[in-house]
Amino acid sequence: HWSWGYLIGVVLLYNGGLVSSVRHGMHVSVKKRASGRSGDLLSECPKDTIPAAAKNVPTHQFTFDDEHQSIDLHWLGKDSKTMIMLSSTTALSPFGRMYSPSSLWRSTDGGRYYENITSQIDGDPISVDNGLILSTVDPNMAILVAAAVLRRPHHHIYVTRNSGATWSRVFTPFKVVSLRCNAFQANLILADSAIDGSRGRNGTLYLSTDYGFTWKLVMVNVKTYNWGPSAKTVFVSVADRSNEGKLKLMRTDDLFKTYRSISSDVYRFVILDSYLFASVHRAGGGRSLYVSKMSGKSVDWQLCRLPVAKDTGLFYILDASDGMVLVHVDTEGDGRGSIFISDSSGVYYSKALDGHVQTGKRSDFYKVKSMRGTFITSITVPGSESLFGSLVSSRISFDRGARWQRIEIDNCDTDGSECSLHIHGMLSLHIGVIRQLPASDAGAPGLIIAHANKGHAHSTNVDIYITLDGGYKWKKVLEGPHFYAIADQGKLLVAVPISGNHTADTIYFSENHGECWSQVKFSTVPWHFTGLEADPKALGLKVTLWGYTPADGLWQTMEVDFSDVVERQCSSDDYEEWLPHAQGARDGCLLGYKETFDVVKPHIWCAVPDEAGKSRVEPCRCSLEDLECDFGFIWNAENTECVLDKAVPTNLSRAMLCAPGQKVYNSSIGYRRIPGDKCVGGVAEHLLKFSAESCVGHVHGAPHGSDGGATRSHKRASVAVAVIFSLISVAVLAYVVYKFFVPQRKGRYNYSYSALRTNQEECSDGESGAGAGAVGREDDDEDVRIVRA
Repeated sequence: HWSWGYLIGVVLLYNGGLVSSVRHGMHVSVKKRASGRSGDLLSECPKDTIPAAAKNVPTHQFTFDDEHQSIDLHWLGKDSKTMIMLSSTTALSPFGRMYSPSSLWRSTDGGRYYENITSQIDGDPISVDNGLILSTVDPNMAILVAAAVLRRPHHHIYVTRNSGATWSRVFTPFKVVSLRCNAFQANLILADSAIDGSRGRNGTLYLSTDYGFTWKLVMVNVKTYNWGPSAKTVFVSVADRSNEGKLKLMRTDDLFKTYRSISSDVYRFVILDSYLFASVHRAGGGRSLYVSKMSGKSVDWQLCRLPVAKDTGLFYILDASDGMVLVHVDTEGDGRGSIFISDSSGVYYSKALDGHVQTGKRSDFYKVKSMRGTFITSITVPGSESLFGSLVSSRISFDRGARWQRIEIDNCDTDGSECSLHIHGMLSLHIGVIRQLPASDAGAPGLIIAHANKGHAHSTNVDIYITLDGGYKWKKVLEGPHFYAIADQGKLLVAVPISGNHTADTIYFSENHGECWSQVKFSTVPWHFTGLEADPKALGLKVTLWGYTPADGLWQTMEVDFSDVVERQCSSDDYEEWLPHAQGARDGCLLGYKETFDVVKPHIWCAVPDEAGKSRVEPCRCSLEDLECDFGFIWNAENTECVLDKAVPTNLSRAMLCAPGQKVYNSSIGYRRIPGDKCVGGVAEHLLKFSAESCVGHVHGAPHGSDGGATRSHKRASVAVAVIFSLISVAVLAYVVYKFFVPQRKGRYNYSYSALRTNQEECSDGESGAGAGAVGREDDDEDVRIVRA
């Protein structure tokens, strides 16, 4: 499959532990196999409605003298015009991975022409796993990691500070396994090198303060590491020699001049947004999960209070941003669970959605970039369980996960199944139903484009649907599967139909949000299509197709430039106001305020300036939409009232609200304000009431030995931390091909990942990081990796 690359924070919890890694870029493979229907135009624009200039959209072809197996494409610089293309070929052998010399190409005109600058890397093979590394602070800076080969066994990297114009070779005293860039200072980098050159052993940690030109060994026996909430703060888990098989969690706030232990018996830790999570071994067996808000130099560990009646088999962080955490909890280990949402502390959670699907590393959870507070995911359809699994159906939330609903559509005929729309995501991408995940961009308010079908998920007959209001109303705009991209801040949409043999010669475009489509024929010979890309910020009017001609196997790009045919720039008269969430009782209010955007009118074709898309904010009075259910409560079936969660015994719920030594706790009547909500007055005055209640017992508070924020160097402390994982019987159920089923995989622990950016900001590389990652596209992605069939 091929798909846009993107920077994604990954949280893996396997058998009770957390693993953090960041993946930027996407390993893409194109396979010659049928993939459903070939795409067709649903509505072709009448000839007389197309501006005369648009009937002759110019295309520009560039052929690389390059037959490598895979290419990595990256944007450098601040103007979205400089691009680096790294091409490589690798093969597996009985002696490990074999590399051939790589090639390096550079473009300064947005990808129309490329210069071969391979001589600057002296024909070195560049590592596929962590080859081209981008700075997360300065877009002009990047690093190439060379692979050690017999002719050049020493370890070295190549560094650029001028957007790839020149590269400097730097020899390193170690083999680079991974790099992590500081999110605050461009020159700060951490790198680790495993003792035996693999990730499976504890390794050594190095620090560079000059962007890779010099390195200093700072710690040994390192398992994992992450940058913290400030430029000089680092968290590191190291082997505890006095406690075989256990780890200590260390913290430094001065780049390793001094450091201290903040936890012992650690299994894993991870940093997400402003939260520090850690799992530790419990004295009686198993593990527990703790959280601390990162503020200053203190660490205040709190047990995550999840209202579940039994130990969890899977804990999966879906999102941790804007002062709230969404987690998937699977108590049975069968790929189905519940979504819980936290208060602002990340400590107390309440149930928001049952039947959520998480199979292996994959979930359909998607955070919409073009609509504030909107998430899309999939659940199992109640009552559809069978020997082979369960049917899957989409759900959408418009209030950051507090409430979920079906995606309703009009004129629905689904052969008796529910009259709703299913949005295909990661689960469908994995089995080849689709080739691209949903797309949205903050610069195109309200726009989402995705593969979908009416009713429950199907393995065939997917089409392209678009929504212009952030997910309330959807319309079908193209028949069959396609690749697609958003350009000109949503005013221009482009798509390429997916054929069984992956050949293409035509690109479709629409300047009226998919109401009708026009065609541009870009090739007169058979062309093996592998990818479609636009500006990483959805700006501009240029799109580029990647592929190669089967006759000679040389890579080619085909740029389609719409900027030459758009007749004028948009003026103030071309815009109209759009108020998100204006449907129903919301009246445009979300999280306590209305946000009105200026958007281009549908039937006007003009170039949208980069600075467009301004919004205006107006406060709202509090309504039920601004509240979520408090710990121990859930919404009733009508989503109109918070009621006691009968699945959680009252005494357990009350006990989990009490910390060690706490005599009373604040009891609510079932409601709390959604974190980040800014509403005033209204229902908050009588629903957000609290009373002091006596604690009945208590649960674990801070882990034993926690330093409570002490700053003395090398101070020993212990921390217990936590997801409780129960071992389940071994069995794996399959799912059928006729319908899209969720596998029931009892006895097999699931990995999980988190679709969000982490504070440590690991340097952007194609596939760095341990464990498995996710594929997809986000509005801030900047790379794409393509592998020929």
